[in-house]
Amino acid sequence: MALISKNRGRGASRAGNPPKPAPSSAKPNPDPNRINQAVFTPGHHNLQNLDQSKKDGLLLDAIRAGDTQRVNMLLNAFADPFARTRSGIPALVLASMGGHAEIIKMLLDCGADPDTAGKKGELALNCAIESGDLDSVKALTLNIMNPADPARKDGKGDNAVHAAAKAGDKEIMWAVLESDPPLNEKNADEETAVMIAIKNWDKDIVYLLIDVRANLDVPGPEGNRAIMYALKYGEEHEDEEMAICLLMHGARVNVTNDMGIPPLFSAVASQMYCVVAKMIEKKVDTNYKTKIKFEGEWFKTKVSALEIAKSLEDELMEELLREGGATDSFWSF
Repeated sequence: MALISKNRGRGASRAGNPPKPAPSSAKPNPDPNRINQAVFTPGHHNLQNLDQSKKDGLLLDAIRAGDTQRVNMLLNAFADPFARTRSGIPALVLASMGGHAEIIKMLLDCGADPDTAGKKGELALNCAIESGDLDSVKALTLNIMNPADPARKDGKGDNAVHAAAKAGDKEIMWAVLESDPPLNEKNADEETAVMIAIKNWDKDIVYLLIDVRANLDVPGPEGNRAIMYALKYGEEHEDEEMAICLLMHGARVNVTNDMGIPPLFSAVASQMYCVVAKMIEKKVDTNYKTKIKFEGEWFKTKVSALEIAKSLEDELMEELLREGGATDSFWSF
């Protein structure tokens, strides 16, 4: 058996093993993706000694990285949950943009205001909706002590329902609806959530809003209601289903937009026979007349839906309208 000398020097080793090389004096290259790891070591004395601005900056960096452990340590070291980025984005909004649900909960537990807006009007709830992270949305809407206000509008003029309609995620929309938001408010574009969903041709969202009794007759841009949206975008998609669904759930037919155009005229011009049949079933006034523009020209006299069908040489639509009570009358350009 080989013996080990009691006076073994630095270069000595066990028999058969080569001596260990002397340590290099060169410093290792720092990892740019790490945030001063010494600071985040539990109980490290440097953490408490950092000035407030440094702690807040590290908190925002940790939020961007989605590092839950680091955020927790910094908040315990009294980093400010109200801290903002240089561009004025609050910590809670920053966490919501990234869809970091656990960090959102931590910030709320530390007193962050769920309705604080950024310089451009960014709101945590709307940003969480846009991130597509359901847990982040629920962290804000289901917070017992201080839930986010779904009625509050962001810098784009959207409340939470508008944002959810634009996002097009059924589960997120349902989470927003559970927070009892205003269903029928209009955004900066004068559109309701139903109108936004129709414009995006998102049937799931439209039907969900109908199920929770959204008002289908709120006038939007130029006095157009949801049924006019369904006719316009239904023509683009060659689909009558959404318009029929709105009619079945109470959308009014004997109404007009700001130009005096009723939904029936749009349906006839788009040759939506099933929609026209449903309108007749709902007692639409087939003899209503108004002045309209056709192919860039205004009719000289007031015209009816039947006369529009005649101008299109649509005999099937003419027959359908006559069965609904439409009568012939003189008309001209």
